[in-house]
Amino acid sequence: MTGQCGYGGARMIRLYQCGLTEQKLYTGEIDGTWRPEVTKALEQCVLDKACDPLPADEQCRAATS
Repeated sequence: MTGQCGYGGARMIRLYQCGLTEQKLYTGEIDGTWRPEVTKALEQCVLDKACDPLPADEQCRAATS
C-alpha cells in the first residue's frame, strides 16, 4: 500500500503515525504517507494488548488539521 490507507486516506495515516510515535514504535515523518515503517509499527502494536495505535484525544491535533 503506498500513499493511501484503505480507510481515511492521508489524514488517517497521520493519526496512526502520530499515535505510533507516542507508543515509541514509529520514528518517521508524520506526513500522511504510508510506508513500510508504519506497517511494521502497526504489526508490533497489534502484538501488545496495551498498545493503542491512535493518539490520545488532545494529542496530534496539528497532524490532522
